[in-house]
Amino acid sequence: MEQKRGIRKVVGKINGSNALRGELRNLSARLDAIEGVNGTIIDELRTEKQILEHIRTKGTFLNALNKQNVGDYLEKIYSRDRKNKAFFVLAAHEWGNIGDLAINYSETAFLNKYFVDIPVYNISRLTLLANWQRIKATITDNDIIIIPGGGNMGDIWPVEEAARRLIVKTFTKNTIISFPQSVKFNAVKELEQSARIYAAHKKMLMVFRDDASYELAKKHFGNTSILRSEDIVLSYEFPYPSWDDWGGVLFVARNDKEKRSTSGIEDLKKQTEGATSVGETDTLIQDMDFISLEYGARLVYDKVDELHTAGVVVPERLHGAVFALL
Repeated sequence: MEQKRGIRKVVGKINGSNALRGELRNLSARLDAIEGVNGTIIDELRTEKQILEHIRTKGTFLNALNKQNVGDYLEKIYSRDRKNKAFFVLAAHEWGNIGDLAINYSETAFLNKYFVDIPVYNISRLTLLANWQRIKATITDNDIIIIPGGGNMGDIWPVEEAARRLIVKTFTKNTIISFPQSVKFNAVKELEQSARIYAAHKKMLMVFRDDASYELAKKHFGNTSILRSEDIVLSYEFPYPSWDDWGGVLFVARNDKEKRSTSGIEDLKKQTEGATSVGETDTLIQDMDFISLEYGARLVYDKVDELHTAGVVVPERLHGAVFALL
């Protein structure tokens, strides 16, 4: 019930977004002139030489990627009727983290459910930055910017944070909604830099999915509207799946920079060594960098079904627990 109340608050804030006043803040001329493909383009510690070197080494690959996979989709965006308001989900998740793909799908479903007359356009981070100038030009002040939820706010994933800063610094006349996030900063200077950018935006709503992140945001991101809700995946009504009940113990371990040595899951795995009814999976698919919304949805449904076959799920990832509970 608390989760549903949180969702209604988000809906109310979006519907009442015209009441949020904003003021224009321009990017510097140097950054505005660069056709950015680098998520860290706004990092003031990087030199122009480093940025241009990144463009030289990555630009050809990214342009080919966009032509092959999203060219038609971008043309649809460019040719839309700009008189009509639209949601733009900018820097949408694009890699093989199935939990993040579930966030993509759930956010789109959420917006389509509550705002049936407003189209939703999902643009991944690589696509956004590879086509930065043209995408920026097609977004009007009347459009609503959505920054995806998840657990990548902070300096653990600096490229994601840099892209978020760029979006907030650029679209100062737009209402911006950051969907439920967890935030973690290790460096005070990085927290302060993000706080300055977010607090300066007068039409930004930030939603957080855990108490620690919510309290940190209230302390440091003062001028923005702050809400506490739950992970957006919990708002999606997955159909009840059919499966053959395996009934064993399934560990959902993680193997990335967010893995905690104190999680205790390794000790539990040792205690079950040799047992025949024990399995292990993850919600991360390695070496998968570009995924469409439709294909991502299929991966999410497959993973939900896999976890539902187990009698006991021991998750080390948030969305491992969410998928098991759906």
